[in-house]
Amino acid sequence: MAIPLAPYIKKRSFITLITTYAQLTAVCTVFGPFPTGSFHSYMAAIRMSAATNCIFPIIVYYLFSFVVGFVTIYSPQDTGIFEVVYSEFATFELPRAPLIIFVAGFRVSVMLCGMLT
Repeated sequence: MAIPLAPYIKKRSFITLITTYAQLTAVCTVFGPFPTGSFHSYMAAIRMSAATNCIFPIIVYYLFSFVVGFVTIYSPQDTGIFEVVYSEFATFELPRAPLIIFVAGFRVSVMLCGMLT
């Protein structure tokens, strides 16, 4: 959409100030840890990760899986990619298919939260 709209945007002088970019960057930086923390809370709530377990691998696996799904060009909105990549890295005693379903449940909750917002 950006390429066809480029002449319109240029004609309208739709260029924001550097302070606006800085504010948007600050908002994204503050918002970033919330999905990761909520993912850990979700996994702890369904007894997939105990509170005594190290939170670091869960965060790293989540972020890496998110990035892999984000850069995947053949899947819209990284549908299914995030879940499969996370299930490859996670070391749970649960078989792979139920783990993918549990992780997909988190995605559904995030989607519903986004729709509510």
